[in-house]
Amino acid sequence: MFRMNKLVFWTSSLYDITNIYWKSFIMEMIIEREIFADKDYSDQLLKSKEYSECNFSNCNFSGTEFTYSKFIDCNFKNCNLSNAKIDGCHFQDISFSGCKLLGLNFSKISSFLLSMNFEECIIRNCNFSNIKMPKTAFLRCKVIETYFTDTDLSGSDFSESDLSKTEFHNSNLSKADFRSAINYSFDPRTNKVKDAKFSHPDVIGLLNYFDIEIE
Repeated sequence: MFRMNKLVFWTSSLYDITNIYWKSFIMEMIIEREIFADKDYSDQLLKSKEYSECNFSNCNFSGTEFTYSKFIDCNFKNCNLSNAKIDGCHFQDISFSGCKLLGLNFSKISSFLLSMNFEECIIRNCNFSNIKMPKTAFLRCKVIETYFTDTDLSGSDFSESDLSKTEFHNSNLSKADFRSAINYSFDPRTNKVKDAKFSHPDVIGLLNYFDIEIE
């Protein structure tokens, strides 16, 4: 009987310790309503975490490993996310403002409930191919040498953005707004442009792919 009681006690204690461990582990993995300001997380490992309703301000995430992390209803302001690893990441209702995003491969993120907006950001050498991101705002951004192949950008807004050397291939640009964007050039024959909005003189960039002369 003594041995049986001892075994029950030991098993119960082990269960309690395991339960406490897992609760602590889960709490470390899920971060809610936190403010991260003026932090340097460059080249750090922050993978497989979940951030909900968090604000990131003036943080350095260059080279940070975010693989398979979730971001829900979060704001990034004046952050450097250059060369961050974002494979398998989930971005839902995310705002980037005044951020630096160089060399990010968005083509490998999760498309489930994907929703992002960018304002006054520097976006260079990024890849947004093979994802659905309709009604995305790129407001007053520098979107330079960036790739959109097989991307759904229907209804997106590129107002006052510089799209120098950015490429669009086989993408859905229907109802997108390019009216105050500059330096864009893509082939309207290989992209869906129905009801997209353009303005003069930058709309001339759509004619670069035709064998014509404009005087």
